Amino acid sequence: MSIRNWKKSLIFDDDIVFNAIKKLEATGFQIVLVINKKREFVGTLTDGDIRSGILRGVSLEAPVKKLTNK
Repeated sequence: MSIRNWKKSLIFDDDIVFNAIKKLEATGFQIVLVINKKREFVGTLTDGDIRSGILRGVSLEAPVKKLTNK
């Protein structure tokens, strides 16, 4: 995936962790960029962040903002 397609890695902070995993898989990137409803940058989320969150008991149905690096 070309870096020019970085906008495909955007995800809203109230979207669920499962959708972030699907986005990581679809884009081929190792990171998604988390934004709020105003389309302001909130932080980042990586596959490692998701794995750590799952090990801590965070649900795949939880909002990504629970795992976002601000």
